[in-house]
Amino acid sequence: MDSDYCIGVPARNESVNILSLLKTLLGQSVPPQKIIVCVNATTDDTFEIASEFAKENPAIEVVRSEPGKANAWHEIIKHVSSDKVLFCDGDILMDENAAEKLLQCLDSDEDLMLAGGTAWSINERKTFFAKYFVGVESEPPEPKWVIGRIYMLGLEKLKTRVNELGIELMPRNTINDDGYLELVSSGHNVLTKEAFVTSAGVDSFSDWRHRYVRILAGQKELESRYSKLARSDDAQDQTAKEKEKSTKGGRIGRVFRDIRSTYGDSKHIDSPCVRMGIMCMAFVKIAINIYYKIIGGPYCETTWTEAKSTKKELTGNTE
Repeated sequence: MDSDYCIGVPARNESVNILSLLKTLLGQSVPPQKIIVCVNATTDDTFEIASEFAKENPAIEVVRSEPGKANAWHEIIKHVSSDKVLFCDGDILMDENAAEKLLQCLDSDEDLMLAGGTAWSINERKTFFAKYFVGVESEPPEPKWVIGRIYMLGLEKLKTRVNELGIELMPRNTINDDGYLELVSSGHNVLTKEAFVTSAGVDSFSDWRHRYVRILAGQKELESRYSKLARSDDAQDQTAKEKEKSTKGGRIGRVFRDIRSTYGDSKHIDSPCVRMGIMCMAFVKIAINIYYKIIGGPYCETTWTEAKSTKKELTGNTE
């Protein structure tokens, strides 16, 4: 297994958790060659905290970029010393075996350019929304798509793929950076729940809605900007039958299928109130989709506005 890799951390207002995160990165079972923390548009002392910690840990380099996660992404790849780069968010803690699992995934197939993990949301259930409208995850969930919280990519293969498609490498004004990567690497990526991070769960409807609207905005942007790629058999790596099923009914159809999936997943929950709350949120998704389809939205700034729920201090074995 080729264990030469770097870690990139786009960080914005992460002063509460940045030290704990860096300790979990340094404690990986397969240590990284380098950790690049890129602070972008922060209004707290994330840069100062990370820089002070880096003085005692030469593997860590702290840099700055223009606002926006895509800008931080580009700044990070300027400073990496390895072809393989593990990206993660600044408000998580990483399992000690996560990097090793992703390296094993990429090593298993030379055609792969990206390996993604999953996020295990630790919800303290102290708010009404968290108690009755969010399911409890007893273990890391099966990943359904590439998420920005943890993924590893091969830079040269990604650049080659982008050149073949004739598109820009990680557009700086993109809303959905991980959605872009999933689209570009489709057919050449793999997801595993064996590589996971823990994160704070969203505990308010306002934060949930903000996140979901941003997802819709990102989907709309990708469908508009890369319509030919989104329809490509090669990009989607699906049979004709699977493709017809996945696109039937458009966005609303996908949400109805999500409701059926949510219903099946909620059957194991003992509390009827929680089951009802989770199903209510599934129907809220339909309402939001219909609303934005009618008015022509959603509209969203490319610079991330963080959900307050996720900025809580995380605890874990970081020693």
